[in-house]
Amino acid sequence: MQPLPESPKSVRFGLFAVDFSAAELRKRGGKVMLQDQPFKVLALLLRRPGELVTREELQQALWPADTFVEFDESLNKVIQKIRQALADSSDNPRFIETIPRRGYRFIAPVEVLGQDEPESQSGEQLPPEPKKAVGAFPDRGRRLRRQRILWIGAAAAALGISITFWIGRPNPAPAPLRKFTIAPKGEFGEPVISPDGRHIAYVAGGS
Repeated sequence: MQPLPESPKSVRFGLFAVDFSAAELRKRGGKVMLQDQPFKVLALLLRRPGELVTREELQQALWPADTFVEFDESLNKVIQKIRQALADSSDNPRFIETIPRRGYRFIAPVEVLGQDEPESQSGEQLPPEPKKAVGAFPDRGRRLRRQRILWIGAAAAALGISITFWIGRPNPAPAPLRKFTIAPKGEFGEPVISPDGRHIAYVAGGS
């Protein structure tokens, strides 16, 4: 990747453009919010595309020598803000590559813009989007669905057995009828119970 001229006014990469003099990051002509320190780091990386910019160089560019700051954590936050503005990923970078324990490198092609050139071009293609990592959650979801299907099947089978048992259960035998004979008139004597205990008879007196 060829180095840029000494002091370019603006550059373009992908759908983005940077105006160094105005300290602005734009996407398709629209301004993208980026704070001062993240913009300084992005500008330094863009001026040296394809080259390693060490963490020490970035520290000197952001913080004076007499500044006391948690440098590693602060620089990581600055890089994170740049990646958020560019929709970039540290795992599969399209613009900013991390060189572990050393620094960072801008890996996308950078084009210097002339005074009358547009900041974005129609049909311009970005580097491919990073692929999403596939974890164990889909397999877990399939297992849960299979378990639910098994539980539903077992419940349906139990319900069917219960209904079959209820329908096939024999009806209880009706209670035996008791027959009473009432004399049409006259007085009744003491009741007499039949030997099998099933009937009661009254003897009516004559009139």
